[in-house]
Amino acid sequence: MNSGLDSLLRQAGIDTSGPRFWQRVIMLHNVGMVPTQSLDEGDVVTARGFNALVMDRAGTPAYFCKCRPPTENWIRQTELVAKLSTDPSLQHILPSAWAVGSSDMQMSVSTYVPGRLLEWTVTHMSATELHTALSEVLQGMETIAAHAALVQPDLFDGQTHVDLADRSKWAFEAIPPSMLPPHAADRLRDAIAAAGRVRRVFQHGDLWPRNILRHQGQWWLLDLELFGQIQVPLYDAFHLFRTCWFMRAGRFRKALSWMGRTNGHADDRSWIDDLCAPGGSPRPYQRTLAWALSRAGLTAEESVGALAYYLIDMTARMNRRQVVIRYVEPYLRDLRVLAESLATGSAIVDRFRDAS
Repeated sequence: MNSGLDSLLRQAGIDTSGPRFWQRVIMLHNVGMVPTQSLDEGDVVTARGFNALVMDRAGTPAYFCKCRPPTENWIRQTELVAKLSTDPSLQHILPSAWAVGSSDMQMSVSTYVPGRLLEWTVTHMSATELHTALSEVLQGMETIAAHAALVQPDLFDGQTHVDLADRSKWAFEAIPPSMLPPHAADRLRDAIAAAGRVRRVFQHGDLWPRNILRHQGQWWLLDLELFGQIQVPLYDAFHLFRTCWFMRAGRFRKALSWMGRTNGHADDRSWIDDLCAPGGSPRPYQRTLAWALSRAGLTAEESVGALAYYLIDMTARMNRRQVVIRYVEPYLRDLRVLAESLATGSAIVDRFRDAS
């Protein structure tokens, strides 16, 4: 493996000479062997490969590497990120990156950016600070998406709009009735169908506080491993809102307690309750939701359909990857709560109409 990794690092311009170089390479995450005998173009990036951190001679992190099997999707992904990182207008948002590969492996190498993850500060932010942070992050993603559409327009597959009902079929099929009752699934399908076709917009695909870094007064957006594969508007916004809510509500600590690392108890609260609660003082997510809806230019029905799409798609992806059920259950709970809200008629649509 060292010889293959050495070749890739040299392609990226990293000096691997010196007897102690490999003592400065730290494996951070290893999921399955590479090279692999068979390639899965579906979800291979989550099943095989490794991440590594390369330190400089002073022991300071210098490069972050993600190595995966050389599938067509992963090669295109690494090359796209490398192209985007050279754009002067994105160099305060994206780390410099290189795409290097061989017949056995394909790797994305990026410069290490120091700073504080949003994950470390999101629980302590005031409502105003949170709104400002989330708005700035989402604006950054808008900028990246706009440039990606110019750099690689073929990612749109020649289509300017996406049919949410058609795109979500696989997700409903991937979640068995034992996890999502048929009546709830039907309500969610109806909401997605009512949204019809919406304008395609490149999404990060995994925009949450662990992939967002504050450095030199700017938000840096990391881990574009899934960028562009999801093109449904508001997907990033919903995922960002939900994961921030999860952490601020103490859900992250509760998840750790389920793993035996701390104390705490799960409850049945849902993020949907806070996002769509009527009356009173607007919660941070409602304020930022209104901002995001105004920029997306969707109707209330389209926005609710996009919300249902996000939840069913994320749940199905987790279930397909055989994620431990305790991590899938909160998404299933959100789906059930959303389905119950849809059962009341146009109430949730009215909430989104009021927000926008």
